[in-house]
Amino acid sequence: MAFMTGTSGCIPNVRCIVNANSGCLVCPSAGRDPRSRDRRRNTSLLVRIARQSVTEPDQYKNILIDAGKSFYEATLQWFPEYGIKRIDAVILTHPHADASLGIDDLRAWTQYPDLKLTGVPVYLSVDTMATVAQVFPYCVETSRATGGGLVPSLSFHQFDDNTDAFVVCGMPFVPLKVEHGSHRNGDPFYCYGFRFDDIVYVSDCSKIPPVTAAKMHHSKLMVMDGLRPKPYASHFSIGQALTAMVDFQVPVGLVTGFSHTLKHTEIVDVAERYWTTGHLVFPGDVLERTASYQSLSELDHHNAAADDAHAQWEAKRGKVRKLMPAYDGLRVLVYPTVNPATILP
Repeated sequence: MAFMTGTSGCIPNVRCIVNANSGCLVCPSAGRDPRSRDRRRNTSLLVRIARQSVTEPDQYKNILIDAGKSFYEATLQWFPEYGIKRIDAVILTHPHADASLGIDDLRAWTQYPDLKLTGVPVYLSVDTMATVAQVFPYCVETSRATGGGLVPSLSFHQFDDNTDAFVVCGMPFVPLKVEHGSHRNGDPFYCYGFRFDDIVYVSDCSKIPPVTAAKMHHSKLMVMDGLRPKPYASHFSIGQALTAMVDFQVPVGLVTGFSHTLKHTEIVDVAERYWTTGHLVFPGDVLERTASYQSLSELDHHNAAADDAHAQWEAKRGKVRKLMPAYDGLRVLVYPTVNPATILP
């Protein structure tokens, strides 16, 4: 699996680049260095499935989850480096621009004979399909194309609340319906994460309904939305993401979907400290929230109370072995018989 990990606006934010007095500590460095781990494009995931038979022509099947505004730019940087030469299927989480506006750029992956593809299947919810049909009518009905008529060759496959799972490249994907903020009238806006194999991927989330949470237990890898230190209307905070992954007892937990409030190295420190001590402290010693028991920082580390608090945290942490922020270009290996997942350098 390979990642893109930014929010809807991407990092760097152009206003922080053109305004020398912005005070932003993240965007300037992200703008200078193309390989900075602070440079983040629209949240996306590439799932690579090893071939099941030696008779299959390609070593991997490549499934893309979300093709947002920065999809084209991301492919230019990371696909050549990782030897990715084809996209076999696309899954969309929701209709927002940061998840779907790169659909037109799929033409490069469907129009050339060397790809040996007759079209790329796109899996999406009924609501997302309605938006895609409005924004990209020529992708849904090629008869509506104008000009030269060079449009992506796509087939659309819809799922809904009654879909237990759909199969992509031989792998079942279980839709995970979560809230992603709300409409103007106050009704929840729904987005989808997915469970495939022993992996849970939730890129945009402000609330997990109980019926969905029941489908997320017993995974070996979880990727969870975490926008910034403070809570936000349509996204989990970093702290909410970290605590959720501990609650789900996932061996390896990755946070994704960051804004430009913290540098990658700072989020690494936050995650490591939380894993070690059980409380969340952000730069400037601003405590977002503490665990239900007393924080270790408030105790004498040599007395019985401190030992008891640490023991409580270790018991709560349980099977969790690693918590960290994802970053653009990150690769993770997940083997069916190996637990936990392996983070590649």
